[in-house]
Amino acid sequence: MLRYGSHGWKFIRFGPDGRLYIPVGAPCNVCDEDNEIYASITSLNPDGSDMQIYAQGVRNSVGFDWHPVTGDLWFTDNGRDWMGDNNPPDELNLVSESGQHFGFPYCHGGEILDAVFGSGHDCANYVPPERKLGPHVAALGMRFYSGEMFPKNYLHQIFIAEHGSWNRSVPLGYRVMLVELDGNEVIGYKIFAEGWLQGDEKWGRPVDVAVMSDGSLLISDDLAGVIYRVSYAEASINEPNFIPEAHALHPNYPNPFNPSTTISYDLPEQAHVTLGIYDLLGKQIKTLVNQSQDAGNKIAVWDGTDDLSRSVSAGVYLYRIKAGEFTQTRKMLLLK
Repeated sequence: MLRYGSHGWKFIRFGPDGRLYIPVGAPCNVCDEDNEIYASITSLNPDGSDMQIYAQGVRNSVGFDWHPVTGDLWFTDNGRDWMGDNNPPDELNLVSESGQHFGFPYCHGGEILDAVFGSGHDCANYVPPERKLGPHVAALGMRFYSGEMFPKNYLHQIFIAEHGSWNRSVPLGYRVMLVELDGNEVIGYKIFAEGWLQGDEKWGRPVDVAVMSDGSLLISDDLAGVIYRVSYAEASINEPNFIPEAHALHPNYPNPFNPSTTISYDLPEQAHVTLGIYDLLGKQIKTLVNQSQDAGNKIAVWDGTDDLSRSVSAGVYLYRIKAGEFTQTRKMLLLK
């Protein structure tokens, strides 16, 4: 009989072999269970028959995907708690053959023996992570990028949703990371989108990522209860009166925007510019720019107030820019 007191979340998915893959987390922070189905990734036929242990020593995986070229399974794994702020790391792992053991509960992060369960074990006997992720970042959903919208250097790279730490003295995570690969070798681990953590205040927690048929990236957030769509458009400076749509995701303010959001734009030539915020009925809320400006990169900042300096409520707004004969309007979601 299985216990589900801990790590009961399940991310299930059919693999390229037609079998259904289901992780079963450890029913504890750290323990050595006799039942081998715990701390594993299992696979079975669609009719429920022929259940097999595909990977062992996996404390809690809530996200995995198969490499679009090699077909190898990659997965995230959450490290154990109460070893300090900086140990152990969460992990990004690669299964190169069925039955491999990834260390839990004996070895963490490929090199840290557990103080209780590590006695008599050697970390060299277990598969180390392909990449150590941040400690306690709660790495959940991951996906290889297989779309055509983003630049070519994103193709077959990994996006990881880091839900965020719950007991670290200095919070960490609350972001979407990009893991860069050269074949099956990890060569980079960097921030793709952040801003859901402002100091110690959290207003969002990324859970999963998914690549849409048009190549855009969806990010789910179970704290705000929303799904974000990230898209990419190539700028073309050959268009007349062109202003690149450069409100883009700034490091501290991803879309949806917070108060004090920076909206940037480029002018190819001198023009009279008006930039304003509007409600969905088209009523002007705030004038940010109304003046002649020289060519170059510009920024405007909205502080979340109207023209009378009154704070506006959170919600969906429009912002519109006019420069000479050029006009463009876009939506944004203001969160407070």
